[in-house]
Amino acid sequence: MERRLSVQLLCLYCSYETEFISSSYTYWYIQHPGQPLKLLLTEKDNEVQGFYATLHEGKRNGTFNLEKDVSQLKDSAVYFCGGKTKMLVKNITNNKQKKLKEIMGLQIVNKIKYLGIWMRAKTIMLWQDNYIKILKQIKKDLDNWNKMQISFLGRIATIKMNILPKVLYLFQTIPILTNNFFFTELDKMVMKFIWAGKRAKIKKKYLQNDRGRGGFGLLDWEIYYKATILVWIRDWVKLGNKRILTLEGHDLQTVALISVESD
Repeated sequence: MERRLSVQLLCLYCSYETEFISSSYTYWYIQHPGQPLKLLLTEKDNEVQGFYATLHEGKRNGTFNLEKDVSQLKDSAVYFCGGKTKMLVKNITNNKQKKLKEIMGLQIVNKIKYLGIWMRAKTIMLWQDNYIKILKQIKKDLDNWNKMQISFLGRIATIKMNILPKVLYLFQTIPILTNNFFFTELDKMVMKFIWAGKRAKIKKKYLQNDRGRGGFGLLDWEIYYKATILVWIRDWVKLGNKRILTLEGHDLQTVALISVESD
């Protein structure tokens, strides 16, 4: 009696796209039932325990398919494919960083950009990496736009449409300003742009008045900043924003009620 064994090839497909033309950092993770996530292989260590993967990379896309010539019962697990993931660590020794890098297979960097915000282990650098950097970018943009033939009202509208969203996003995400330096520098750039580098004919406080009171509705950056702070305070007092409650991971509403009852 002839007995034949069925040999089955294991192949999991992974493809990715990126907005940037750069080298990728791809990897595969494996998670067995009831076990934590574990690094399986990377593009550098691409052959482990019979598993292998080859990176085929284009300018903005690529594939990193996982294969194994003979699949076994112990290979039953959940597999995750990822790419270009970096890790920022804080208050961790060099030895622990090295061990963490080996376990996770992620690149440890000094700073990382998340949702448009540069972050480092030292929060003191948030000011330099974000607020100072955006001041430089705004100055560059305004200098370029100043060469264009734009009317006085058109220049005010340009500030509202192009500069305000960028600055407001910083105010909302990292409200860390402790003095008026940012507001003062930004006002100088805006006034220079509005008057096309010439001497101002109307004082700034009159320009910032509401149109209904004879002003031009020019932005008051400090008021916008204070408004964003008040929004956070309102959300913490009301505790009605479910996204904040979920983010914190605590039942803040219950804690608040207990605190009120105990008083």
